[in-house]
Amino acid sequence: MDQPSVNFFGRVIPKDVFFVRLFYLLYFASFGSLFPLLAVYFKQLGLSAAQAGILLGSRPIVEFVKLLLLFSVGSMIVFTLAVGFVQPLTP
Repeated sequence: MDQPSVNFFGRVIPKDVFFVRLFYLLYFASFGSLFPLLAVYFKQLGLSAAQAGILLGSRPIVEFVKLLLLFSVGSMIVFTLAVGFVQPLTP
């Protein structure tokens, strides 16, 4: 079966894969152009350099804490449901 494909700069890419790759390219390119300019945006809002640094530097910490909280909630749900499958010793 011949799948529909797209000729992209000399490379033949299946059409369904092409749109997924294009989406990820545009998605991560938008992040690549947004984050370096956040400090300039904060400066235009009137924040000092220290305040902008705190906002930009707190992002990795917040992401780490979010990961821990999501893991804790997921573990709680899994282990709470697992306890329901344990049969009592005496009926």
